[in-house]
Amino acid sequence: MKKILYSALLVTSAALTTLPVEAKIIHLLPRPHLLVPAAGQPPFSLGRAVSISDPTACTALSMFFTAHGCTLKSGAAARVTVELVGRIDGAHDYVLADFPNEAYALDISADAVAIKAVTPTGVIRAAQTLAQLAEGYDGGMPALEALSMTDWPAFKLRGFMHDVGRSFVSFDELKKEIDLLARFKVNVFHWHLTEKLAWRFEVKAYPQLTADENMIRYAGQYYTQEQCRELQAYAAERGVTVIPEIDMPGHSDVFTKAMGFSMQTDQGVEALKKILDEVVEAFPDAPYIHIGGDEVRITYPDFLETMARYVRGKGRRVVVWNRLVAGPPTAAMADMTQMWATSGKKVAGLPNIDCRYNYTNHFDVYADLVGIYKSNIYYEQQGNPDVAGTISAAWNDTKTATETDIVRQNNIYANILASAERAWIGGGKQYIETGGTTLPNSGEEFEEFADFERRFLFHKGHSLKDEPIPYVRQTNVRWRITAPFPNGGDKAKVLPPEQFQGDLLPEQFDYEGKTYGTTLATGAGIYLRHIWHPTVPSFYASPAGNQTAYAWTYVYSPAEQEVGAQIEFYTYSRSGSEKAPEAGEWDRRGSRVWLNGKEIPAPVWTQPGVNIPQDHATIGLANENFTARPVVPVTLRKGWNKVFLKLPHVNSGGTGRDKWQFTFVLTDKEGKNAVEGLIYSPVKSIDAAADGVAFLIDEISNFIHANFSGMPGYYPMSLCEGINRKMEEIKATLSQEMSLEERDIQKLRLSDAFGELQAVMADSKVNQPQMSTGTEAYWYALSTPLRGNRYPTSKGAGAGIMGETSRGKSATWKFTARADGSCNIVNAADGTFVSPVAANGTPLKTVTAEPSKGWTLSRADEVGYFIMTSGNVQFHQGNDGRIINWGGGDNVTDVGCKYTIAGVELPPEPQVSNEKTTYWYRFSTPLRENRYPTSKGVGRALVGEAVASRASTWKFVARPDGKINIVNRVDKTFVSPDSDHNTALITVRNEPSDGWEFKPAATDGCFIIVSGTSQFNQTNNAQLGFNVFNYGGGDNVTDSGCQYDFTLVETQDTSTGIDRAEQSSDVGIQVVNGRVSSSVPFQLFTADGRELDAGTRLKTGVYVVNTTVGSVKVVVK
Repeated sequence: MKKILYSALLVTSAALTTLPVEAKIIHLLPRPHLLVPAAGQPPFSLGRAVSISDPTACTALSMFFTAHGCTLKSGAAARVTVELVGRIDGAHDYVLADFPNEAYALDISADAVAIKAVTPTGVIRAAQTLAQLAEGYDGGMPALEALSMTDWPAFKLRGFMHDVGRSFVSFDELKKEIDLLARFKVNVFHWHLTEKLAWRFEVKAYPQLTADENMIRYAGQYYTQEQCRELQAYAAERGVTVIPEIDMPGHSDVFTKAMGFSMQTDQGVEALKKILDEVVEAFPDAPYIHIGGDEVRITYPDFLETMARYVRGKGRRVVVWNRLVAGPPTAAMADMTQMWATSGKKVAGLPNIDCRYNYTNHFDVYADLVGIYKSNIYYEQQGNPDVAGTISAAWNDTKTATETDIVRQNNIYANILASAERAWIGGGKQYIETGGTTLPNSGEEFEEFADFERRFLFHKGHSLKDEPIPYVRQTNVRWRITAPFPNGGDKAKVLPPEQFQGDLLPEQFDYEGKTYGTTLATGAGIYLRHIWHPTVPSFYASPAGNQTAYAWTYVYSPAEQEVGAQIEFYTYSRSGSEKAPEAGEWDRRGSRVWLNGKEIPAPVWTQPGVNIPQDHATIGLANENFTARPVVPVTLRKGWNKVFLKLPHVNSGGTGRDKWQFTFVLTDKEGKNAVEGLIYSPVKSIDAAADGVAFLIDEISNFIHANFSGMPGYYPMSLCEGINRKMEEIKATLSQEMSLEERDIQKLRLSDAFGELQAVMADSKVNQPQMSTGTEAYWYALSTPLRGNRYPTSKGAGAGIMGETSRGKSATWKFTARADGSCNIVNAADGTFVSPVAANGTPLKTVTAEPSKGWTLSRADEVGYFIMTSGNVQFHQGNDGRIINWGGGDNVTDVGCKYTIAGVELPPEPQVSNEKTTYWYRFSTPLRENRYPTSKGVGRALVGEAVASRASTWKFVARPDGKINIVNRVDKTFVSPDSDHNTALITVRNEPSDGWEFKPAATDGCFIIVSGTSQFNQTNNAQLGFNVFNYGGGDNVTDSGCQYDFTLVETQDTSTGIDRAEQSSDVGIQVVNGRVSSSVPFQLFTADGRELDAGTRLKTGVYVVNTTVGSVKVVVK
């Protein structure tokens, strides 16, 4: 029903072209549920005598008419009538204590305004609608359009909160905000009056609470009880309920300092009761008192229950935060809960306010507004006794320069009204935990948000024209954003998009053997990674560190002009300790921006590089956010202008919060409004309809990228050849001028081809891994990305297969075909086969002989994943690491049964010495001071030396279990894996009970060296003697001390021990007094291969001298 009514309203707005330009039906905010214009009927003119018949004596109603030039006169021809009725047909309502029914019906004709409502509050809501209908008549006396409408809130609680304890908002500012927001049917002001930094409520019994010396920030600033009474009465006239909060027992540093005792004492409880007495007197009509309760461990027995009983004894209801440290609140301590953060969950049987992700102090200006508007309210389409509504909260833990900054940097008007409209109209396709903050490029959610934006910007230009609102139009701002490129931790790394020199940047780039695509996006602000990732989704599904993204668009300007630009790469939250950007840098990540190839320099920061602590008395945010500085002046040339952004993500940004984001939009030179007449198009299309075609092409391309590939588990690319040709043909026309009809035909052709492709998929098979033969092997890594990304790893014949978190040779497999059409799965390290002989729930094992039955690879329930079965036996990755037979042979949905199969090259591991050849290696940590593990003798700790020696030389010897021993060249000791975690590895004389394995590290060409949970790690601490420790857990592939590279320094024939390198005499070998001397290090051998000490005095005979550059035969006569 909602969708039909909304569509009708849009049609109505299109039909209003014959009415005066001031027609305001299409600007109503929140959007009404049901409105029918009286087509062709004259409006109700204001500025004349009217009679009002109102049994509720609604002040807001009479004030509206007198404010618009009307005189109130009994018997006047223009009549305003109010009727209280038992119900409003079609309106939704539910029980929420002390929140009355707000539904109303409104009929307007030339000489009559008729209001029906269930309660006096409904009359106030009707008066607020009349005020909006009269808005914007800048050239003359307003009038009210003839119409019939019925309206009601989906959720009965729609509020905003100010934390005046940490900040301070003047009394007049609060009154103004209540007045302005009430026009949009915001009906709750939550007044957070006390905090750790200051106590803002006057307590006559304890004046020390508001004394200057007991406040940290804005000392001496507080609200008198008379002001509290005045504000509550002022709010009530506008249908706004004030909920005062005295936070207890946490956030009470000022209380403790002023009183000399904690709230959680008998004295503290008695003092709080006296304070609550005065709160009740100062807020005589407040139905609810908020007592906080959060972020503190409660030690006083039944503290919250005691305070709740006291408040209830005063005839008031109690609100507490949810969740508390001890868990969710109970009915004994609260009559309503206010859910905050992810841990706040609905408490059944109590009304709950959804404030979980509505903390505007963490919001940017653009993307978070989209997120909060798109989202439903705690998974509900409309309110009910358990879900009361929502409150938009601004917490200012970090100081801002002025109270205007509180309003502007928290973008409170846009955020509160987006939240309030969602609460009034209900709906929302999905909750923000699923829907995230990304604005769709088209479709119902896009259209609904664009309509809200249009209406909000109308009011920004009228009733809100004097308020500090940074938001400008963003629904016309289009981008193309790359998939993230790896940057190896180098924020300055230049990647392919930055190197491109052509006119129009391409849709994909090839880099290091991989293709990186792009995606179209809409909005002036985009989160690549949200502050609350992964709970709140963002543009990238899996953003990671050490990546760089690029974004660009082309902006068409009809003339050369000077404009402003809102630019930001990191929104500093108004809470949480932070660090400002360095001088000359846009942020702490290395983000950059170019316009027409010329880099736009960063602003001049007020406090470059300084730490910005939370809760400080004087230090706080300056001009770090674009909302606190002038827009950047830029010049647009006539025609197309290229905007290009570089967006590195390294070291979590070097800031307090890990946000990966950008903001860019062009405004007037004052930054007040978007520049009219500009076109943002990543495909350089002046034709707006071409954007719709481009979005469809992008949607199809992303679908193909997600489902088609040459990789196993995906559909063959050959199926896409037809639609790809069609897309390329149409893409070539996007920069051309075409009619709307021609663009519609293009979209129809693409949609038809897309449908045909999806039909073909239903009858096609996905790619299988290639079968290895006796002459050619194809190696694969199997893994479970949805369950810990574990790799099936052979532990030797007869042992259970384990899923490990890193991959080495023993986690590498090939598939060989069997005569029955199934396949064998064969391990690269030990040549064993995976056996399908296993009872249900028991481990799968490897065997040396080919099994009697093979395996079948079938598609799981999503593209890219296989299930591996043999009859009713099935691979399943358990949570405990074991791979067991579980699933029944047909389970396509369980995450432990779903495997990816990716082709890999066998890693070029160091060579293992054998009976014929010995390979001597030195290995070191290139990312940690390039230190070489060096033996110091039997039973001694292994030391990482900065300079390699002969004792830093090792060979690797195979063991029967498939692992290796690491053996030193000088003292023949073995490196033992038996050290405790975080202690030094030692060398031992005898072969250890367990061996070592090499596995690929995160850095190309490097390996980690592991034995179960033991792992080589080079310490960087001189006090530890630069020992090599057992540290890393056996799977740490990223720590710089765990990553080793290997250098082959010598190859020997094991039978003689003599170097096999080509002989060279150019090594300065001499025999002096029977002893060999050389200009380079050497080894000395007898002719039969026995090694001698280099200083041995030689007898007559033949000897061989090995050096690093060759070997020389020496004859001693």
